[in-house]
Amino acid sequence: MIFILVFVLIQTTNTNAQLVSTDSLVNTFIREQQTKYNIPGIAVAVISKGQIIKASGFGYINLDNKVPATPTSIFAIASIDKQITATAIMMLYE
Repeated sequence: MIFILVFVLIQTTNTNAQLVSTDSLVNTFIREQQTKYNIPGIAVAVISKGQIIKASGFGYINLDNKVPATPTSIFAIASIDKQITATAIMMLYE
């Protein structure tokens, strides 16, 4: 199984109407991506002005036991962390 951890950064103001709209947009986007890419479980954080305005889990962290994903779920990502770290370092260097 492949698990993906995604952090989403959205610039927004702190009005309630926009937060509800952002929440709905994020939920819709995540559900579409789960379906499109067959993602069993994902944890998402939406950050605005340095504050976490949404943290949610979608799907399952363990399909066999139907354990739901939460914002604090720890995902098994195998050895892909080395490539992510190297890419991040190179992006910072540039």
